[in-house]
Amino acid sequence: MKYCFVNNAATDSVMESLTESQWAATSQELEKRIMAETLSAALSNQLRKLLQQSPMHCRVIDGTLAKLKSIAKGGPRKLQFVTDYDRTLTCLEHNGEITSTTFDVIYANPLIDKEIRDKIIATRMQYISTFTSRQGAEELMAFLDRYNIPILIFSAGIGDIILEGFRQRSVFRKNMEVLSNMMKFNDDGLLVGFQGDIIHARNKARASEYHSSYFERIKERDNIILMGDVEGDLQMADGIDYSRNKVTIGFLNGQVDELLDTYMALYDIVIVGDESMESVNQLLLTMFDHAQLPWAHISSNATHLQIRRQLPGNTSKRNHGEQFFRTIIQSAVYCRDVDGTIAKLQMIAKDGTDKFQFITDYDWTLTYRMYKGEIAATSFGVIDSNPLVDKKIRDAAESLRDYYYGIEISDKYTFEEKTAYMATWWKEAEKLMVSANIYRNDLSKLLKVSSIRLREGTDELMATLKRHNIPVLILSAGLGDIIREGFHQQSMFYENMEILSNMMIYSDDGSLIGFQEDVIHSFDKTRASEHNSSYFKKNKERYNLILMGDTEGDLNMADGIDYLRNQVSIGFLNTKVNELLDSYKAKYDIVIAGDQNMDFVNKLLKAIF
Repeated sequence: MKYCFVNNAATDSVMESLTESQWAATSQELEKRIMAETLSAALSNQLRKLLQQSPMHCRVIDGTLAKLKSIAKGGPRKLQFVTDYDRTLTCLEHNGEITSTTFDVIYANPLIDKEIRDKIIATRMQYISTFTSRQGAEELMAFLDRYNIPILIFSAGIGDIILEGFRQRSVFRKNMEVLSNMMKFNDDGLLVGFQGDIIHARNKARASEYHSSYFERIKERDNIILMGDVEGDLQMADGIDYSRNKVTIGFLNGQVDELLDTYMALYDIVIVGDESMESVNQLLLTMFDHAQLPWAHISSNATHLQIRRQLPGNTSKRNHGEQFFRTIIQSAVYCRDVDGTIAKLQMIAKDGTDKFQFITDYDWTLTYRMYKGEIAATSFGVIDSNPLVDKKIRDAAESLRDYYYGIEISDKYTFEEKTAYMATWWKEAEKLMVSANIYRNDLSKLLKVSSIRLREGTDELMATLKRHNIPVLILSAGLGDIIREGFHQQSMFYENMEILSNMMIYSDDGSLIGFQEDVIHSFDKTRASEHNSSYFKKNKERYNLILMGDTEGDLNMADGIDYLRNQVSIGFLNTKVNELLDSYKAKYDIVIAGDQNMDFVNKLLKAIF
């Protein structure tokens, strides 16, 4: 192989001064690097071609391609695989008929009425149903086993049926683990119930967090491929707090014309039409075929040198930085996984400000919850609890807040239940505000006499983000007009800031008559973030993120970002600390408890940048 070098005097002089052995070593190193770049380009082309081929549909090819290349570069040792079972590893139809799920193997089985006591025993279960694996699924399992890639089969079905099915086909391997609903049998072998908490399609986030021991055991594998066939399957990796690159693959088995846009908004890659596993297998072969992997051709010494160049400063400085991260985390806040959080923060620091963005909630995140011993106003409260507003409206608003805020922060309601309650709260609050007879020109005066207060240090935070030209998205379920006016009053609204919130509609005479369509409430931020795609597209090169919020719903503010590499979430637990701390620690990387100021966040940013 021949390479053409730029002909200049400086280069020639250096080359001429090298000994023969030095020249050979230098040439070999150059050849390796050029080969790596060439192979990387070839890998990109092959992956891009696959993503553009039927039956695959990809919403953001460049973003998905970047994550796949990063996964390939990390190699099999950094990858784990998480998949649903029913309708994902199995197909929807076979020979023109709807196939069985793991539940159907029992209760839709033609033998169920006659021989249930005998046939339900797992060791004697026979394939008398139409239960059918997706073509190519066994090849997928063999590939993952060959590269020793852990696979978690995470199912809302019946685990005993899944295990028995794999064993009958001799495809259950040592790298596989099943998390599902396991049967409970009496001494006679009769089914008497199920063990522990039931897993269903909408509670996989909680189930994955309970299964933390599995994820902790393989925490060095920070790249993930996840497969599912429904929206709830996207939560299967919620128990992983160290994820660097995650690619999601969704199987859209039916109603393709009706549901394709929805699935493409949820999954990175959508495979339509109840197809085989061939495209997934081709994807994995392309990524991990040693004949074409860039990292397979670079020596360990070269890789070590490359890593050293990427990390600024010498070893002692890097160790000092880690110690500083650890000190400010442990002394100021609660952190569920100090080592994992430090690792993400160090990656953010290494990539620099050009690759970083900041997303935050407003009410009781940037603002205090308590002020002068009383509950402080939110952006809503600037109107509906303002002393200048009629007392009947204030009392009604307070009753709504007392009732619904308890639900909002409680760990006793499901996400779906909270979503419904928050939507109802919003509608009732909107009616109250419209009835308050408010005019556009009143906002400034209402804001000045209200009890809403930014946390001490918020001005320093915003100044730091402005100085480094870091984009800030304030995504609030409150009132955008109030938020904007508040920042303007304090001369704190900068060109790097954008507000996504509920904006008022006024009549010709300036009176409030309603709100713009698609209102945002605290558990609707996934949709809101996805609808604001222009902001995320504008910042698509900024794949590292710090996110701040004070409720569970705020964690969805970054759902519109499909190119994310490193995310650190900071949660403000303002009240009921003893009751809710464990719940918040399970959701946020870092928890700031007790309605504190912004001192910790400012120290963190200084440490990073």
